[in-house]
Amino acid sequence: SDEALVHPNRPREADEEDYALCFAVPMNAPGLTILCRDLYAEHADQERLPLTARFDEVDATLIFDDVLVPWDRVFVYRNPALASQFHRSLTRLDGGFTTAVRLLAKLEAFVGVADLLSQWAGRERDRAVQVQIGQLIADVEVLRACLHTAEAEAQVLPNGFMAHRMSSAYRLHGIEASDRAERLLEDILTSSLVLTGGASDLASPEIGPLVERYFRNNAPSTRDHLRLLAVAADMVQSAFAARTQLYERLQSGEPANMRARLYAGAPVRAAAAARLLRFIREEWIPPESPA
Repeated sequence: SDEALVHPNRPREADEEDYALCFAVPMNAPGLTILCRDLYAEHADQERLPLTARFDEVDATLIFDDVLVPWDRVFVYRNPALASQFHRSLTRLDGGFTTAVRLLAKLEAFVGVADLLSQWAGRERDRAVQVQIGQLIADVEVLRACLHTAEAEAQVLPNGFMAHRMSSAYRLHGIEASDRAERLLEDILTSSLVLTGGASDLASPEIGPLVERYFRNNAPSTRDHLRLLAVAADMVQSAFAARTQLYERLQSGEPANMRARLYAGAPVRAAAAARLLRFIREEWIPPESPA
């Protein structure tokens, strides 16, 4: 990127003026250091770590050591209320929606992996497996309904942008569904996730025939089975998987803070309380018995 947009990742309180800053800065600004983590994909075998090799994202820390930020690049300065508005505006425009779309694709992949490998292991009629995959499917359908609602209730903002109607509740459901998908996939596939062979072993004259014989299960081919097992393992037990799950859980902030903000800003609280107060205060007149 050419510039970094720097802003708080959560609303700031009134006593946090020093952290209520929003600005843009060129990535090559003097004094700005970009410190990247080690790349998981750098030495990843595409056959054994197919997701790591393709989808690793570079996380970085920006260190500001006497960096000049011109005033015309400063959008918010020591103003918690305005910084919070800035944060909400960015999230409202596309952040929450694109996050949910990406998570839906991820959860659908969990369903496909669990279903195929259960069939190839001959466990598709096992009621426990059906219940576990059923839970995965339920989470997918709930998230899909959230996305449909966000699209159907989209609105034009005062600044002219069209925005989906997103709720923190959607994000909270996604976090729980993602954590649950990881546990369910491990429970469904059990020790088969501990790979002792890979599709690249099939080309070996020495062990290729052994791998071909003992790693096929009921799959169309041994290669299909090993490649899908590699996808499953890369979903839940690699460094890439651990980073992805941590990102899923915390990239929108701590879930407890999200729930607290949902409590503070949800109109359903006042509406539900008013409806119940009307109910308990009204005088009930029983219907007359038929003559």
